[in-house]
Amino acid sequence: MIYFTKEDGQNKMLVTSKIDNNDPAALEYFDQNDYKVCTKILGHKPTNIYMFVDGHEFKIIRSWIN
Repeated sequence: MIYFTKEDGQNKMLVTSKIDNNDPAALEYFDQNDYKVCTKILGHKPTNIYMFVDGHEFKIIRSWIN
């Protein structure tokens, strides 16, 4: 699983995570600590975060983002 943001028309990779096939709830593990890491990587708060899993892109929607 790859987490990335879209800025200036480009995808910027943030972090990666391994998904165990026996744990589909892993898709829900992105939390405030992960968001803080992404903020540190970018140097500012990301306005949108996506994940790429098995060829599919998903936008992460959390009330504490933004």
